[in-house]
Amino acid sequence: MKKMNARTIYFLVGDVVLIGLIIWGGLFLIEENTFGHTKKDFVAYASTDPQIITEAQRVYTACTQGTFSDCYEAEFSALVRSKGFRYGEAALLALQDIDERTKSCHVIAHEMGRVLFNKNPSRWREFAKEINVSLCASGFLHGVLEARLANDSNFELSASFINEFCDSGTDGLRSRMCSHFMGHLALLNDDGNLKTALPTCDDVQNEFQFDCYIGIFMEDHQKRALAEHGIAPLPLYTRSYVDSLRKQCNSYSDHLGVACWIEMGEVYAKLYEYEALEVHKSCYGESNTEAEGRACYDKGIIALVTHPLPRKPQQLLDICSPFASTKEKYMGCLGTTFSALFSYSPKFTDRGIVMCEHGPKVYTEDCFKNLGWQLQSLIPSVAEREILCSSASKRYKQLCITSTVS
Repeated sequence: MKKMNARTIYFLVGDVVLIGLIIWGGLFLIEENTFGHTKKDFVAYASTDPQIITEAQRVYTACTQGTFSDCYEAEFSALVRSKGFRYGEAALLALQDIDERTKSCHVIAHEMGRVLFNKNPSRWREFAKEINVSLCASGFLHGVLEARLANDSNFELSASFINEFCDSGTDGLRSRMCSHFMGHLALLNDDGNLKTALPTCDDVQNEFQFDCYIGIFMEDHQKRALAEHGIAPLPLYTRSYVDSLRKQCNSYSDHLGVACWIEMGEVYAKLYEYEALEVHKSCYGESNTEAEGRACYDKGIIALVTHPLPRKPQQLLDICSPFASTKEKYMGCLGTTFSALFSYSPKFTDRGIVMCEHGPKVYTEDCFKNLGWQLQSLIPSVAEREILCSSASKRYKQLCITSTVS
């Protein structure tokens, strides 16, 4: 393995990174936490605080004339530098009530994590262990890790490094998201050579080895880091390009086949402009096995339901409609969908409510029970859940707020 310098390490991982579909508990009210460059980095702020709402409105106004992503990244980087990480995190949550697109916040969070690291590099381990991984698809963590590795001119990627760097003990999601990030680096480290990059993950700990493979295949399919460094161009998601990836995935078997097919879910979403029925048809119709098809569509669900642009009710309902004839499969699809929504933001509760209210009536109550259970796992405060569930009909609103049955 060759060594990588700061230029090689610096990149944004991408839109959708999660395939682990368990919510490990974040807070809508940003809790106090003893990490950061100065005290203001860990002062607790609520996203409902008037000063936070005013800040979010200011950021939105400042970015109405600019490029969406670039402007928000710059604004939130400045907030983290001047007013602290927790302040910026709360303002991002408040902004999600103003601009629907910012609920898909991975790239913004990535930049905020990078800025936090640069304020105090010596405390990176503290940041990596304590930073919230239950929002923005672990973007805050990825930003810290990226900046840490960019700061080390002697960095050399290996399985032993990944094992030491990513082992977070009992915090499985944190370890897995770290290992996923390292998979992206492995392919970048080998200049896009999939054959030589995959063995990097072979000796990674079993608990998070699979996520390392997924990271490699995601980078191979979407080439964000490779394009950032001139190794390969960003792909055009044409039928011919997708067919080449399909043939590649079908050349693998067992765990590598599943890992490759997981990342096909987002590729199909891009090809078919986020139309769920086409993604479902391709995942299950073009893969080799049922397990590969299911893995593909699970990732497709994440891309579909967290799309940053507004979704029509029918577009959301189409996600699980192929499973409507079987309660177990339909509820499993809903559970995956709600976990995907909440892995980005609790403000996505409104999309879950639409799916429950407008889906098959025979499943409405169970749908709200699942939604409410997941929401309660994420948001301890009843008052905050009442706000998030406000668009639910009177008949089911209480289930959305207080359900404890999965």
